[in-house]
Amino acid sequence: MNEFIIKLRDALREELDATSTYDKLRESCPEEYKPIIDEIKKDEVNHTGRLLDLLLTLDPSQLDAFNEGLAQKG
Repeated sequence: MNEFIIKLRDALREELDATSTYDKLRESCPEEYKPIIDEIKKDEVNHTGRLLDLLLTLDPSQLDAFNEGLAQKG
């Protein structure tokens, strides 16, 4: 299971990278194509949420770490 959790985190990181890539792509694309890029990015954000939900389901202790990080914001 631990190996699966590691791979799940990798997949989550890749989805976040993809979201960032679409943000950058949108900045330089013609206006008429921006809705397409937005739709693709929305799918990536959805995937991120689903992967995060799966991670927290399989390893609820991850939520403690996330909450610690949130508590540190100023």
